[in-house]
Amino acid sequence: MKNIIIIKNLNYKMFNNFNLLIEKNSFIALSGPNNCGKTTLMRILNGEKERNIPIEILGKGLNDYKLGQYGSIIQSLFPLDVNFQGTNLEEELKVHKINILDEETNYILKSLNLKKILKNKFMEMSTREIILCQLSLILLKRPKIILIDELSSYMDYKDVIKIIKFLKEYQRKRNITIIYTTVNLEETIDFDYLYIINNGQLLIEGKPLEVLKNDNLLNRIGLKIPFMIDLSVKLKDYELLSDIEITPEGMVDRLWK
Repeated sequence: MKNIIIIKNLNYKMFNNFNLLIEKNSFIALSGPNNCGKTTLMRILNGEKERNIPIEILGKGLNDYKLGQYGSIIQSLFPLDVNFQGTNLEEELKVHKINILDEETNYILKSLNLKKILKNKFMEMSTREIILCQLSLILLKRPKIILIDELSSYMDYKDVIKIIKFLKEYQRKRNITIIYTTVNLEETIDFDYLYIINNGQLLIEGKPLEVLKNDNLLNRIGLKIPFMIDLSVKLKDYELLSDIEITPEGMVDRLWK
């Protein structure tokens, strides 16, 4: 099965005959301006909205899954949706019957720098730490699809980039599908594929660097092109560059030659 998610002619709230295909085992970015439908789409996929809609996941319609089955297929991280049952992460892992000494658990906790705060109370943690705790639990439930919504609204850019780097590594090792939404196009560069939506419509899709060349379209809907990519596009127009350059060092080297 090539496509793990198939959306055909979705008509729900702002979506009008909306179509989208998500390839299995891919690292996907979904971007667009605020209130464009990103989070609504993620909540539809998470099964929170009406389920009698034209979406197939792993070859089955949303309605064909029982609630107990669905959680093993899809897990989601919405930063403000906190639902911890324990008082700290160590207790929470036990609630979910996750072995703290397991190799996989150790790898995830270490990668997210959570081992040192295992016994800290959730109520005393920062928003960043709470989000990382949520993410660790989601990963340790080992779903086939993970939905992550708008981390950049709650965390520093550097922290978000570190998480994306880890998720990319994790996604490759575990052969899962990750869908990540953001308004910050700079975060999308290392993803496999990028979708841009606006007002419930799919505007453009493709490899991130190819999508980001469409500076006029993206600027028109209120998305900010990453500086180096915007500069590259303008220099290409003047035939000073032959392709996109994403680092300042690379830009200097290419212009100096």
